[in-house]
Amino acid sequence: MASVSAFSQEEKLDPSCAELNDAYAATRSITIYSEKLYDIDADGERKLQFEHRFNQDTEYHKRVEAADWERYPRLKRALSDENGPKYTSCAFIAEEMEGGESVWHYSGTWHQKSIEADMHVWFRPKDKRFVRLERRFRDAEYARSEFGSTSGTVLEVFDYDLRRSAAPDGPFDDGNWISRTWNGIASGLPGGNDDTTEK
Repeated sequence: MASVSAFSQEEKLDPSCAELNDAYAATRSITIYSEKLYDIDADGERKLQFEHRFNQDTEYHKRVEAADWERYPRLKRALSDENGPKYTSCAFIAEEMEGGESVWHYSGTWHQKSIEADMHVWFRPKDKRFVRLERRFRDAEYARSEFGSTSGTVLEVFDYDLRRSAAPDGPFDDGNWISRTWNGIASGLPGGNDDTTEK
């Protein structure tokens, strides 16, 4: 499948995260895919909170309790920001088998601006695609306010099925479309520069 953009070489990335950086870049360059974000409670149970779909030029986002989808221009992804790399202190945990395929399991630290989370990420070495990402935010209150998290931990599960990842039929709430088109930001909302979903 064709990619939507190419990631340039970025300086000052943590070399321990080289494999993970490659997988992130490959995943975020896929034209059509989707992901679901779950709250993980203290007992390890999942509760769906958000769904995201990515197409050639547009991102779609929906909170599970919302009636309408939001949509906005697809944003460029980066492996670092003004505060440094997205991933640091990475360590290979194990090679695991899922659905008959090899999956690499890494731990590390996730960063976005001043927000940090301890993470576990699983990706397929064959095609460098994320399978899932678990983040335990060091500021649990932030995770509660941003994601409705009950324990500070969220899990994102990635899906590359074209049918399930296709653009939704609506209905749509386009209140953010103009601001995101012109400014490319929507502070605190998914897709904005301050967004802490795993973009």
